[in-house]
Amino acid sequence: STPEPERSGTLGFVALVVVGVSMLLAVVTGYLLGNGMSDLMLELGINPATADPTMIPADDPRFVEFATRMSPWFTVATLAGLTGFAGWVLGIVAFTQRRGRRNGLIAIILGFAAPILAFIAFSVGLMPLLEAFA
Repeated sequence: STPEPERSGTLGFVALVVVGVSMLLAVVTGYLLGNGMSDLMLELGINPATADPTMIPADDPRFVEFATRMSPWFTVATLAGLTGFAGWVLGIVAFTQRRGRRNGLIAIILGFAAPILAFIAFSVGLMPLLEAFA
């Protein structure tokens, strides 16, 4: 039996673009959120090694200001995660249906790597806090 010929690669290309843009947004917002968290914890004098999640009252004005300032970035990170997942699924469909296999495969790989890279970016954003208490 002969392999099925490659069909239009549009789906694979769309998947790759969606995953790529989502990954970029996730990495940028991960860094910004980590850096904002670092600034807040330094301002409050919280040592990450001994931090207790209940240490910051939700009505503390510094926490409220942080939450207000970071709220749009949390929204962007959430949307990046959801659209990135959708793009990852599209990449799987494109790959299995031979509708842009190469781009679909790249989208699958990037979709797997994106949360890892976003976590690394978040950790890099936290570095000022970690260095202050090292």
